[in-house]
Amino acid sequence: MAAMLTWASSRIQQLVRVPAAVSVVQTSTTTCTNIPTVAQRFSTAAVEPSTAPEDSAALPLPDADATVDGSSLPPSLNPRLDALNRAYATGRRKTSVARVWLKAGQGHIRVNGKEVYEYFGRVAYRDKLVEPFVVTGTAGDFDVMCTVKGGGTTGQVGAVALGISRALEVWDSAHRPPLAKESLFTRDSRAVERKKPGQPKARKKDQWVKR
Repeated sequence: MAAMLTWASSRIQQLVRVPAAVSVVQTSTTTCTNIPTVAQRFSTAAVEPSTAPEDSAALPLPDADATVDGSSLPPSLNPRLDALNRAYATGRRKTSVARVWLKAGQGHIRVNGKEVYEYFGRVAYRDKLVEPFVVTGTAGDFDVMCTVKGGGTTGQVGAVALGISRALEVWDSAHRPPLAKESLFTRDSRAVERKKPGQPKARKKDQWVKR
């Protein structure tokens, strides 16, 4: 047992000799001097034509105006407009509901696929429709396409007019004050009063007989 301990201690002394450690450090130092520095590597990459970046001017730029179907449209500056640069709004009057799309144009108005003078024959109806444009000073600057259903002619005219006023506000919020001043931005809540049970109509009553 004592002989084994003596042999182990002598073996440890041989492994931890100082000259051997110094030689190891010298060898590692000599090896590290051959490694290029970070500055050297960057300078080499800058002069090599294979690693140099391509000219940015030669790269093609993406077309921001191109759409999926290949058509080219001007970019919309108003996030409230749709993909076709149209302002959309809904108008209601009595039991009529109108859906209105407004875009820059020359003042054409189409209602349910017909020209406005074909759908609304009376001049007073057409004057009601163009009133929002007259108030905001945009007569002849926009084209209107709308669909309306329900109610009669008076209700449909009021619904379309309210939809045009709201669409103008979507196009430019600066149109709201003049429209609101003329009460063109408020929904007309007047409607026919419901019939009451036991009566011929909402207010009409049967003739009263005393005896």
